[in-house]
Amino acid sequence: MKWSVEYNTGIDVIDDQHRRILDYINEIADLKYASDRVKMKGILDNIIDYTQSHFIFEESLQEEANYKYRIPHKRVHDLFIKKIESYRERFEWGHDK
Repeated sequence: MKWSVEYNTGIDVIDDQHRRILDYINEIADLKYASDRVKMKGILDNIIDYTQSHFIFEESLQEEANYKYRIPHKRVHDLFIKKIESYRERFEWGHDK
């Protein structure tokens, strides 16, 4: 997946963090059929840690700005974390590469 200017929020630090999350997603996609389980586990751990930190930061900015959609946006964040944690769990159980 490639970054598109359509994804820009206009907040450089947020856009940079979103690009990094996309980089992690691309790393996962590149390794999906590889046999390097240690590397994949590391990437999964990293994307979870990074996105959790990013989401906390982004949500604090939204709260400061009194962003009216911050609650539904947080739900999207929560679903993303739940999905990637579920993928990591399936991976650890050997259900996915």
